[in-house]
Amino acid sequence: MGKHAEHPFHGGHLHNEEEISRRTKEKICFTSQGKDFSSELDPKFGRASYILIIDPHTSQIEAVENPNREAVQGAGIQTAQFISEKEVGIVVTGRCGPNAKKVLESSGIRVVEGASGQIDDLFEKLKNEVIG
Repeated sequence: MGKHAEHPFHGGHLHNEEEISRRTKEKICFTSQGKDFSSELDPKFGRASYILIIDPHTSQIEAVENPNREAVQGAGIQTAQFISEKEVGIVVTGRCGPNAKKVLESSGIRVVEGASGQIDDLFEKLKNEVIG
């Protein structure tokens, strides 16, 4: 038994774990006015009605009612923290405040602002960029 056989990442396991980690961070998050692809993007980040998280490989959608939309204060930061726990790589919204943006970016999440339109159209444009 050589030195490499004892290493837990020998034999390509490290590559596989990196691949899984990279792929889970590719999920695309949209602030949305509704729960599905036909919904309009919600221009508000912290007070968006819904958070849609879509896997670009499967188009599987997770629709979550934004738990912070009625927050008295700090809705943007709380929403950013919520999203950062969801294995998201990109957030698409109308406008994201500077503090919420800092939270997202410090979690390695790219923020795309100034978006508008239907979720399905926005998703199709970004999907090819994410999965190549």
